Amino acid sequence: MFECELTREKLRQLEATLTANSVSRTLILGNHNIQYILGVESSGFFYMDLDSKSYSVYVAPIDYGKVLKIIEDCGLSFEIVVYGKLTELTSVTATRVYSNDYNALLRQIISEDRNIGVNMDALPYELRSEFSRSNDEKIKDISAIISQVRALKTEKEKQAIKKSSEITEKAVLQTINEIDSETTVREFKSKLIRNLYMNGAESLAFEPIVVVDSDASYPHPPESSSASGRKIKSSSVFLIDVGAKKHGYSSDMTRIVLYSSSNRLSELAEFLEYTYWVAVDKISEGAPCRDADLEARRYLSRLGLDKYFIHSLGHGVGIEVHEPPYISPFSKDTFSDNNVFTIEPGIYFRNRLGLRVENTLVLEKNRVESFMNSSLVIR
Repeated sequence: MFECELTREKLRQLEATLTANSVSRTLILGNHNIQYILGVESSGFFYMDLDSKSYSVYVAPIDYGKVLKIIEDCGLSFEIVVYGKLTELTSVTATRVYSNDYNALLRQIISEDRNIGVNMDALPYELRSEFSRSNDEKIKDISAIISQVRALKTEKEKQAIKKSSEITEKAVLQTINEIDSETTVREFKSKLIRNLYMNGAESLAFEPIVVVDSDASYPHPPESSSASGRKIKSSSVFLIDVGAKKHGYSSDMTRIVLYSSSNRLSELAEFLEYTYWVAVDKISEGAPCRDADLEARRYLSRLGLDKYFIHSLGHGVGIEVHEPPYISPFSKDTFSDNNVFTIEPGIYFRNRLGLRVENTLVLEKNRVESFMNSSLVIR
């Protein structure tokens, strides 16, 4: 079962990284981090003791069934601990049951074992402040370690994102081919979502952006823009930003379709395509992420267009559609082999139009490869 192989592969990477950082006992918090480990999003937290090879998943009663299923299906030797006041009213039969709430249980565990790693960025503010005031140096903040592990994709993770990307690209091209003279933005979005699921998507990575002309002048337009009755082929530019999820992993893709014969619009689209490739050429193992963003801006500056590029160049992709590494002018991240990320330059002319192109890519053996192969601009 692919999902079980994926979980085991990630566990091995997590164990190796924690060991290399001399962390033997750890609490991992956050719904998406639990999803990273188990393959299902869940409340609660994960406890690891690498010395004794004992692992425990702490969950609320509402998530007990789905966590139990993945553990049994994959043959994982994890203990399930159920917590929360509702445990007194349910028939959950976990090996350990606590009536404590989330904060109280975390406080108890950390207080009893101060020599423990915790990703403090996901610790509730009340507890983070409490343990920061205590100035207990034995509690090791492993936030950066968890972020690093998730940013370096395993082979199975890359396979999942590749599949997600293939589903997304196929659905986009298929739906574009279905456009006729009467097709509206609303109808296109409905067909696109249908095609995503028909091609194997498990869910949407985010709400698709489907806009024309002036509605495309906002990187994140009002939701009503993607449900408009405007006819697509009567527009000058049509922008589609969408991503599917498969095996729990996201993809992210943006295409623009030109319907205008305007030379200037065609020229702007070509500039944007070239900006994409200029940025990609700056990506290599160990290179600062900000360098790719700044190179894109330098190129657009020579054309007098840099002031219309009003967002970051890209971001990592994985369990979440936005995660490290972050590719912005201010990023402190560096590129590493097995990073998966987007490159998405855009230019926006307020109340007139906007253009953006985007692929999901992987850095592998110091080479950048795209998970999407279609033209960035469709004419």
